[in-house]
Amino acid sequence: MLTIYVIDMKKLVYSMLYMAVLSLFASCVDQQFEQIAIKEVKATISDFDYEPENAARTSYSLGESGYEAKWTDGDILGIYPVGGDQVAFPISDGTGASEAVFDGGAWALRSSYAYAAYYPFSAGNYTIPENQIPVTYVGQTQKGNNSFTHFSSYDYLASKATHPDSDGNVSLKMKHMGCFFLLKLTMPKAGTYTKLALTSDNKEFTTQGTLDLTREEPAITATSTAETISINLKEVTLDKDNELLTVNLMVAPKDMTGSNITIKVTDNKGNAYITNSDQLITGKEYAANKTYIFTRTMVASEPVTPPTVQGHNPEPYFSETVELMGLIWRLAGSNEYNQCNVNTVVSSLNQHFASMKNHQAILLG
Repeated sequence: MLTIYVIDMKKLVYSMLYMAVLSLFASCVDQQFEQIAIKEVKATISDFDYEPENAARTSYSLGESGYEAKWTDGDILGIYPVGGDQVAFPISDGTGASEAVFDGGAWALRSSYAYAAYYPFSAGNYTIPENQIPVTYVGQTQKGNNSFTHFSSYDYLASKATHPDSDGNVSLKMKHMGCFFLLKLTMPKAGTYTKLALTSDNKEFTTQGTLDLTREEPAITATSTAETISINLKEVTLDKDNELLTVNLMVAPKDMTGSNITIKVTDNKGNAYITNSDQLITGKEYAANKTYIFTRTMVASEPVTPPTVQGHNPEPYFSETVELMGLIWRLAGSNEYNQCNVNTVVSSLNQHFASMKNHQAILLG
C-alpha cells in the first residue's frame, strides 16, 4: 500500500468511487509499480504568490484572505511514471483538513523510476500521455459573491518528475499551473449579476491547452485562444448601489504585455457595466502560481433595449434616450409634445428645464 501526504492544499471538490478507480487501473500498471510494503510519498502544494499591480512582489496566502486549504471526500491524484501509464491515488484520510493521506492500494513506487503527479485526476485521461493532459478555462461558473467553490475544476496542479529515495519515499512539490485573478469591483447599481468578461485589445487569452509533465518544470501549452475570457455568475445579488462585487477567475499563464484589458459585467436585465478608459487593466506577463488583484469602479454602459415580440416590447420599460428627445421637442414648441394633461408632470418639467429653452439643442429643434 502506498501512502501520500499532501500539505497546505486548497479546497478541492472531485468525486469518484474508490473501488471503481482501483479496478480500472490495477490491471494496467506494469513494472514501474510494484507490490511492496507501505512507503511514504509527501506532496506539498505551494501557496499562490501575491503580485499587486503597482508594488514589489510579496508572499500571499489565500488562506489568510478567506480561501482555506482543505481536502474533501473523493479527491484523487494522478501519478505518472516517466514514460509509463498513470495510476490513481484516492484520498483515504484527512477529509476537511489541509493535510490528507492518499492511498495507492497495493501499488508502490520503484526507486529506479521518476514520478510526476497532477490534479484534478480524470478517468478520461488514463490513455493520454503525460505531456498531453487536457486543460480548459471555458465554462467557469461562480456561485455566490466572492465564492471559490468552482476552483476545483480549473485550478490545475502538477509536480515535476521526482525519484524516490533509497527507502522508497518521494517528496512531490505541487504547484498551481494557472494564475488567479481576484477582481474587486464597485458596482454603481444594485442588482443580480450574471456574467463577467475580460477582453483584450491586442493579445489573446488561453482558453484551452495541454499540461506537460515531462518538462523540467510542468507547464501549460495553449491549443485554443480568444480575445475574451469569461465566467458565469449565479446567485450573485447586490442589494445596494456601490456595493462590492468580488469575482474569482482562473486564467492560464500568458504574456499579455502591450494589451489593454476591459472588464465587463452584465446583469440579469441585460444591462452592462464596464471600466472607463482610465481604469483598463494594463496587460503584463501573468505567471503560474501567482495571484493578481484588480480593484476597479465600474460604470454603466449603453442601456440594452429589451427583446421584442413581433415588433413590440413584451413589458413596459423606461428609455432615457426617448424621454430626452421628447423633452427637447417639447421645449422647442412642438405641438405633439405639448399635450400633457398631468399638471404635476408639466409643473416639474417647467421648474427644472425652463431655463434650458435657449440651449443650442433646443434652438436647433
